[in-house]
Amino acid sequence: MILAIDTTGFKCGTALWDNGRITLLETEEKLRHNEVIFAQIQQLLQDQNSSLADVEAVAVSSGPGSFTGLRVGMAVAKSLCWSLEIPFIAVPTLEGLANCAPADIYSVISIMPARADEVYWSHFAYENNRWEDQTLERLNTLEEMQDELAVEALFIGEGYAKHQNHLEQIFGDLIMNNRVDYKPRPLVEATIILAASRFNENSFDDLMESEPRYCYQFPRRQA
Repeated sequence: MILAIDTTGFKCGTALWDNGRITLLETEEKLRHNEVIFAQIQQLLQDQNSSLADVEAVAVSSGPGSFTGLRVGMAVAKSLCWSLEIPFIAVPTLEGLANCAPADIYSVISIMPARADEVYWSHFAYENNRWEDQTLERLNTLEEMQDELAVEALFIGEGYAKHQNHLEQIFGDLIMNNRVDYKPRPLVEATIILAASRFNENSFDDLMESEPRYCYQFPRRQA
């Protein structure tokens, strides 16, 4: 059994993978993740008549996203792995968002809000039966995105929801959202699917070295 955690945005999500069967809980907690995450994990396990002793690995959506949310999710996931002595899996948030797209989509812009009119984003194309990152994670203003991007795509993520009107003014018909009937799967669901694949490949992350993917250049403190 694998446990996945997503605290990168407004929603607090947890999911369990049990031999291919996924169950999840997702709540709108407006960045109060530290207050609810442990109770949510406990509730999810109880609903499946399971306990932490049944968990074989913990995955976390590792960013970019809300600074506070990233720290909460990473700390909870790492502490569980440390105490249970089980593998740790960090799943990049923008990659997870791309995997939220419906099956007939071939081009996705994963986008999360940053500060003011800045966003974290990356362009993914579906190639070789997987989503391939075409641009690597970026932090740009919406206008800077216009200089970087000229491809038709489905926009997915809280960054699109926050800046939808402005993005539609900038990109117009390049945004496929109004022409596609879709409902993206929850990010925590995509996260646990990617984590299960990593688990089967014995591809784990270093518990001590792993850090949130802030994708932001913090100013250096003066000595």
